[in-house]
Amino acid sequence: MLTARREACTRGRGTTLLTTETAGNAPPRERHDHWNEYVLPALMPVTVRARHAGDRQPRIRCRDLGTLTVAEVELPPMEVVRTARMTRRHDPEFFQLWVTVDGSVGVSQRRRETVCHRPDGVLCNVSRPFRGFASAAPGRGTAAGVVVHMPRAALPLHRRALDRLTAVRLPGRTGIGLLASRYLTDLPRHADQVSSATRARLAHVTRELVAAWLGQSLDAAAALPADAYQQGLRASIRDFIDRRLGDPGLSPAVIAAAHGISVRFLYRLFQDEPLSVAGWIRERRLARCRADLSDPRLASRPVHAIGARWGFPDPAHFSRVFRQAYGMPPQEYRRRAGAGQV
Repeated sequence: MLTARREACTRGRGTTLLTTETAGNAPPRERHDHWNEYVLPALMPVTVRARHAGDRQPRIRCRDLGTLTVAEVELPPMEVVRTARMTRRHDPEFFQLWVTVDGSVGVSQRRRETVCHRPDGVLCNVSRPFRGFASAAPGRGTAAGVVVHMPRAALPLHRRALDRLTAVRLPGRTGIGLLASRYLTDLPRHADQVSSATRARLAHVTRELVAAWLGQSLDAAAALPADAYQQGLRASIRDFIDRRLGDPGLSPAVIAAAHGISVRFLYRLFQDEPLSVAGWIRERRLARCRADLSDPRLASRPVHAIGARWGFPDPAHFSRVFRQAYGMPPQEYRRRAGAGQV
């Protein structure tokens, strides 16, 4: 049997704990359904698509500061989706700012996607459809962070500026970002220890600091339109691939992690391109191999060593893909290149 708990925290007023509890050994499916039906609707309508990992259960501890809410969140690996239909049924004109404490969290919205690690932040407009996802750090069962839930009216930035900042990484290691991320990470436990009047002042300071962080970020690549953002991201990915062609461990997962995006979004970036991500890697590696095989200065280097140099450690596999690309095995290509026949 599964029960839910929404209880006042004994440490201070204005604090609510949203969680799930199991009586006995409730199966993961039952916990998942209950989380969908009870806990998340208490915040806003969304749907959980991923299943919770093992016995780890989500926990959300909310602090009401009057004009905004601050929440400490622990999530097992999961994906949440807010659809256009949900926004039409319930549109409170709110934004959420997530500051990562452990693991990683990602947001996909307005044809952009980002994945953030500690101490960076990411902004989401909950009045529009979005997809969010959390991943636990290696060896951990949950991702953790602080979420600031703010009405649109509390942010002194133009709507177009806020649109440019949704689903964009907000750096939290330097300048205003460093001050803001540290403050927001510590804010929940301080909010439990102050009076109602002081909580109102905390809300004002929080709004001003968040606005300063967002304003600073407008000068970064976040100000680019979605098309320009994606074009620049593809160019950065191709450059990243070219600089690491010799690494046999180069993979879509490695590329996505290096650019703060999900593998799913990486594939979507290249879905209308002539070559997929894997196809681009293979083509660039083969081009480097062909250049080396044509270079008389490398005539003494074994063919298999050239393949291994550019990410083909298996000689048989290298010979097979080279033949598929150029119509002859690499050894034959080298011979013909030396005779000026290619």
